[in-house]
Amino acid sequence: MTVMVDDAGVGDPVGGCVIGVLKVESEYFLWDVIPVHFFQEPLFRERRYLEEAVNVVLRCLGRVGVDEGELIRVCRGEVFRLVRKRLAEKFRVEEVKIEGELQFLVEEAYLDYLHSLGVPHEILTIKSGKERFVRLLKWIYEAPEERVKLAKTGWPSWSKLDRWGRKLAGKRLET
Repeated sequence: MTVMVDDAGVGDPVGGCVIGVLKVESEYFLWDVIPVHFFQEPLFRERRYLEEAVNVVLRCLGRVGVDEGELIRVCRGEVFRLVRKRLAEKFRVEEVKIEGELQFLVEEAYLDYLHSLGVPHEILTIKSGKERFVRLLKWIYEAPEERVKLAKTGWPSWSKLDRWGRKLAGKRLET
């Protein structure tokens, strides 16, 4: 049996990170989330999201039913650095570039997750990348008192993004 693990959303300013697990032969897919507070201070600075990624992946693997020694193909993204190390203690682990079905499923799960946070559908139809990033940032600052709590404010670049987001949304900077 082969299991594949991928993520979505780590580079977007809204929400946490979705992690998806696919048991290839049975096509059993499930996903879970590293909550956004792991991408806010002080947890982000402490890189606690890496440990939480391990917890999320282990929970998912337990739910899909993975036996010791099975092959697990894990995305080579930074969020999985500790995951790959921990999984290698009990499983055969390959670091791979995830493409195809799992990538699509995880992206769809991420968009569903963003929608559950209140992100409008018209933003979610934008393919990942710069345009969606900008639209999500603008969305945060259209109602910052409600939405900044949904943002990855632990990023070192957040102070610049904060100014830029307010400008995009036409909000005055408070001094």
